[in-house]
Amino acid sequence: MKLLLLIVLLLVSLTGGLYLAGEQLRPQPAGGDFILQGGNGPVASEDYRGRWVVLYFGFASCPDVCPTSLARWAHAINGLSAPQQQQLALFFITLDPQRDTPELVTKYARHFHPDFVGLSGSHEQIDAVAKRYGVIYRRVELESAITYTIDHSSYSYLLNPQGELVRMLTDGSDVATRTQALRDALYSGR
Repeated sequence: MKLLLLIVLLLVSLTGGLYLAGEQLRPQPAGGDFILQGGNGPVASEDYRGRWVVLYFGFASCPDVCPTSLARWAHAINGLSAPQQQQLALFFITLDPQRDTPELVTKYARHFHPDFVGLSGSHEQIDAVAKRYGVIYRRVELESAITYTIDHSSYSYLLNPQGELVRMLTDGSDVATRTQALRDALYSGR
């Protein structure tokens, strides 16, 4: 029995938590407000009060995970009615501010959906926001033309209209799961 418990704990620590239907089962991070740089200047999370917000952390030169997740979010949001879409915002926050300028990350985010908001900032600002949301990431040096990549945890964070973190979805969540999460949120009204 002790060996089984040890194996389960090891698996949980290696995978970052337990999962059920695309949602992580662990205590949610505290979250919190922030101000970062968008393509047209500062963007404060407080300015989006009254709307549901999805946060996704990644980087523009990510080869697979980030574009897949952003494409899934675009499809999920497009599956909602126009009035429902107006109640939502998606922030793509870069974990690579050295390469991802506010203009570049804005252009990248809008490639997936015209309403997505791309955000960057200083390393210190990004670190502070990432820490509040429990994002784990690190720079990994490469022996190639791109010189480095960013390894990162990959979750989407759903904030209610009061700016409170109410749900985390794993990157493995499919479009239907994401769409249903948004519908549930919009109908709950909390």
